[in-house]
Amino acid sequence: MSAELYAFTTDLDRFQKNCRLTLEIQGDKLPLSFDDAIEFKIEIAHLLVTEAPSGREVHGTIDPWRIKFFPNGGGFSIEVRHPTTPVRTLALDTRQAETFSEQIQKFIDAAGQRT
Repeated sequence: MSAELYAFTTDLDRFQKNCRLTLEIQGDKLPLSFDDAIEFKIEIAHLLVTEAPSGREVHGTIDPWRIKFFPNGGGFSIEVRHPTTPVRTLALDTRQAETFSEQIQKFIDAAGQRT
């Protein structure tokens, strides 16, 4: 992941509730549930439409991380807080933000087909 800003790892299970999407930023791995991924998409859509932060944090349902989303010149930035690691930030331009959002959507589509 040295040249990449982030990486996603997908673990699809037979049951939707067990599907995981892991987001890796600066060596830290954040496990996301299906519900977490939906919350990410909601926040991203809000930012891209309003170009203003919602002011709320997305809280992990699997791990105690918290994330805030901020507008960033057509893209967005996220700030990740976890009790055991330093604060991590990820700044994405318009093209990178599109790719990030598409990757989350692919996971949602695949996991959404599970029972």
